[in-house]
Amino acid sequence: MGTRGPFTPAQLAAHQDKHRSRVEDLEAYAGGRPLYAWVLKDAVQFNRPVPVPTKRGQQVWATVSDDEEGERQEE
Repeated sequence: MGTRGPFTPAQLAAHQDKHRSRVEDLEAYAGGRPLYAWVLKDAVQFNRPVPVPTKRGQQVWATVSDDEEGERQEE
């Protein structure tokens, strides 16, 4: 786990299978600034999204409690 970067949108476009973002979206999000990637270990995808309340400002992690957790997708 950790972070990697900085990257340009063009560099990240080569790894679309990992982040699922189009290069146009990466360019718009970056706004000319460098991008960084989180490296995750043992990530789990859920069958349905879990709503996460958001606050203004930087967001780093969200804690999902057992009662909010949806069914996990089978691999």
